[in-house]
Amino acid sequence: MKKVFIKYNPYKLETTISVDENPFIQKNNTYLQEWAEDLPKLLCERYSDQFFDITFYGPLADYADLKSIFSEYCLKHKTFNVLLDRIHVETVEDKIRRLDEVFQKLQDKSIDKLYTQEITDVFKQLHNNEIQVCVVAPMSVGKSTLINALLGDKLLPSKQESCTSLVTYIKEIDSPTDSWKVHVYGRSYENVTLKDMQRLNSDNSISQITIEGNIPFISDCHMRLVLIDTPGPNNARNQYHRERQQELLSHLSHSLIMYVMDSTFGTTDDDELLRSIIKERSGHNYLRDRFIFVINKMDERKQEDGPMEKTLADIRTYLKSLGIVNPLLFPVSALAALNIRMVQAQKADKELSEDTRWMVQKLNKRSYTQCERLAPLSCNSANKIVAHLKDNKDIYTEALIHSGIPFLEEALKQYAEQYANIVKIRTTVEILKELFQKSAENRAQKYKKEDGFKEKIMSPIEFSKESIKQVEDTLDSILDI
Repeated sequence: MKKVFIKYNPYKLETTISVDENPFIQKNNTYLQEWAEDLPKLLCERYSDQFFDITFYGPLADYADLKSIFSEYCLKHKTFNVLLDRIHVETVEDKIRRLDEVFQKLQDKSIDKLYTQEITDVFKQLHNNEIQVCVVAPMSVGKSTLINALLGDKLLPSKQESCTSLVTYIKEIDSPTDSWKVHVYGRSYENVTLKDMQRLNSDNSISQITIEGNIPFISDCHMRLVLIDTPGPNNARNQYHRERQQELLSHLSHSLIMYVMDSTFGTTDDDELLRSIIKERSGHNYLRDRFIFVINKMDERKQEDGPMEKTLADIRTYLKSLGIVNPLLFPVSALAALNIRMVQAQKADKELSEDTRWMVQKLNKRSYTQCERLAPLSCNSANKIVAHLKDNKDIYTEALIHSGIPFLEEALKQYAEQYANIVKIRTTVEILKELFQKSAENRAQKYKKEDGFKEKIMSPIEFSKESIKQVEDTLDSILDI
């Protein structure tokens, strides 16, 4: 019997595994769920053993996933045996409680010079149960169509001449109906349709609206999803709107960026927009963890385009050149998924039904357009999606699977349920440390400009440094397990 020790820290994205106290695997910058399905096989192949006593040192939710992986492997391999145990670590709630204690200390008069409105905003975000996903894209890649596919309804204008030129917050709420409600500058509109949204979008006096309704794939989650649709880089109406977009991106420090592109990546628009977003987050670690990349229009591929794997590999190389290593790439066909859902909901007219029938035939027949096999989900998660959807046993559901959209939805749901609070804690620590550094630098510059009394001003600076160091040490310990 081999003794296996697994230490997993999702806050720092670090995993170390030892077998009989000898190093076996070390993984950084990746979640356990992204690779752990291979662990039972790796252990068997490396040690030619069938009995493992495993101790897991990490969060309970991740332990549950690990148990599921090994249980499934045991069912398939009858000679494989495993004992699993877990060492308790601080919960998410424990860590949020400790961060609250830091916040209380920052309000203490002895270090009140560190207190800023920005710090208050950071802690408000920490306790907000909304999960913000900021959807960003260059022109003409189907961003609005993608959001409509996720909503299961044609709500946002998607024609080129009327594409997004305002900031739209789409909030998940518990609603007894499938209708949408819009709030605009204190006014509310019920049962909003695509035509209503086209009218609001063309109103030059409006720069921001909020939509509320049921977002189908996330409605049973305890966290509230907010999709934030932003103007394209060349589509903000005026200088104010362009500045508003940049301000939005810079302040959504806790948000996940869902960046939409197609296979013609690396354009000037892509470069400028991606670089500006990355620059806003350049002070933070775990850059890869803040993005989901959606590669749209896979149904437009031709056989001569070569394997889809090659396209995704080229995109990974491109993103690596921008500083994003091992990105999460979800190939999808958003228009096909939207049309299928419109037909299934009996909201399609004759023309749309005919067009959709052709899309369905194409997706089901042409394997080089099928996206599900390359979605970066665990096999267990992917198989559950396929099994659930295939219960319907019709060609439309089969094509919906091939569109890749259900797999993107599952990733967003997993993020909301399992990763969002971890990312919030990590982001809170990073932003606070960054603010402390800026605060200290600003004070030092101020003192340098003042004449005389050098001896008198050194003491507060040194005290401030000592106070900051104490708080930073506490913050660093919060990211430990």
